[in-house]
Amino acid sequence: DVRNTKVVDVVKHLEDFGVNVTIYDPWVNADEVEHEYGLKALTELPSQKFDSIVQAVSHKEFGALDLEALKNNKSVVYDVKGVLGNKADAKL
Repeated sequence: DVRNTKVVDVVKHLEDFGVNVTIYDPWVNADEVEHEYGLKALTELPSQKFDSIVQAVSHKEFGALDLEALKNNKSVVYDVKGVLGNKADAKL
């Protein structure tokens, strides 16, 4: 359910700072996200590497992700929902 999600606010703020954002959520309805917010969401795990990863939803699947395969050499992982444990560099 993407109604009233705060993730959109986070994405918009990052984009305002010039950040190129990739949204990945295996549960999301990508068509609904694009229709409601004009954002492209991926439901398949991207194969690229990232400078930063923001874990913004609490799906259990994210705790099992191999984050090392998604990180560049000096990446930072921020865990908003507290599901990554010691895999995160920072959390709320």
